[in-house]
Amino acid sequence: AEDMDKPLVYGFTLKRGEDGAPLLEEFGNVKREDGKTIITEAREPLIDVILEEDQVIITAELPGVQKEDVKVRSPDKHTVIISVQGQNAFYKNIHFDETLRPGTAKAQFKNGVLEVKITYLPNKDEKEIKIE
Repeated sequence: AEDMDKPLVYGFTLKRGEDGAPLLEEFGNVKREDGKTIITEAREPLIDVILEEDQVIITAELPGVQKEDVKVRSPDKHTVIISVQGQNAFYKNIHFDETLRPGTAKAQFKNGVLEVKITYLPNKDEKEIKIE
């Protein structure tokens, strides 16, 4: 790799998706794109996303980070962005199919763990259309 003075961080979690299929989620600053290895400045944090009946809970591990360096944004009703500037830089863009209600968001940061809770509009609001 071109910049060997940066720490290399790579990891993954293996979960079971809602359909029962394995779901691999990677984190760190080492990525593969178009068959090439890319080392980025910001690491992707290890995150866990839980969809409850009316809210989404995002937990992100941000070791070595101070609360004042953490920013959480929701630029639209389907995206949450977690970013950390400074020596321990992190960045994660999380997209949701559900329609988020950013005005309801609450975030807490304690001991290197960020927890964000946001209510969302369930996609269960589909109405059957009567055929005439």
